[in-house]
Amino acid sequence: MAAIFCDGFDNYNTQGDLWDFPNGNSSIQQNNGKARTGIGCLLVTAGLGPIKTFANVLQLLCCTNTSTDTAGYIMQFLDLTFGADGAFISLQSNPDGSLQVFARIASGQYGSIGTSAQNIFRFNTYNCVAMECNQQLLGFVNVWCNGVKVLALTNVRTQGTQGTGNSHVINACQLMSAGGLPNCLHDDVYMLDTTTAPNNTFLGALKFYAIAPTANASVAFTPLTGTNWSEVNEVPPDGDTSYVSSGNVGDQDQYVYPLTGVPANSVIAFLQHELDMKVDVGSRSAGSVLQGATVANPVALTSGYHIYATPYDSQPGGSAIWTPGTFPITAGPKVTA
Repeated sequence: MAAIFCDGFDNYNTQGDLWDFPNGNSSIQQNNGKARTGIGCLLVTAGLGPIKTFANVLQLLCCTNTSTDTAGYIMQFLDLTFGADGAFISLQSNPDGSLQVFARIASGQYGSIGTSAQNIFRFNTYNCVAMECNQQLLGFVNVWCNGVKVLALTNVRTQGTQGTGNSHVINACQLMSAGGLPNCLHDDVYMLDTTTAPNNTFLGALKFYAIAPTANASVAFTPLTGTNWSEVNEVPPDGDTSYVSSGNVGDQDQYVYPLTGVPANSVIAFLQHELDMKVDVGSRSAGSVLQGATVANPVALTSGYHIYATPYDSQPGGSAIWTPGTFPITAGPKVTA
């Protein structure tokens, strides 16, 4: 599966709900006119934003739509096997409107490996910026800005200096900003494993829309009150104020999702099903079920609510792409262990 993760910052308001390492320099901004799409975006100040982790990949592409009033860092890729020393490649904007790639040359030290032409990055407006690379002794880096590939670096060292060999992996991405107190926003972010089709190249300036369920399809969980779907459709999630629950392995809920709020005739790149879950007592695992298919991405739940995201490049059980005509669809959780 090529799609790893996406976020439009519209359906939740706490970084740690969906990002694995939130940062105190960042906050989700909603209903204040700053978002590119929907109601929300991410504000990053003082350099470091949240980190998203994922299973090891050999190549990663991250695309963000970012607006800033100050030149500085945009994103960096990491191998968290090495903890705080895991960052190995980063992308920044410069005051002249160019984009520049830096690679790790020693602990805490980075050297430039490529700079684009000037005047391609615009300040105080959203730019679609993407970076793709591997982590090799002789690696590559591709950078896009506003739909145009502005850097194509080959035979450059992208591997960090934490070890030897040429098989280091990528398992995290961090959104960033300039130091100080910039007004730096990120919205409509996606990450891809570009070794696997489909969706294995830059997809353009995508827009992400959060869709809530509107009815039950088939349900086995017990609602706190009312109907199952109406207990799980809050934006943002309201914790224990409303929920459905089950302690029975095999129980599954399916809710109906119409294509609401998405512009007509949209081309759908992929879907991401998000489940906000926790375990109250003992241990339980649960996962995403889409269109009644086999459960995907089962995870061991923690004692606090967390949003578990499962991307779907194509329809379950085959290679059929998503289209507006596919909707309404059904999706929900299943207790797996």
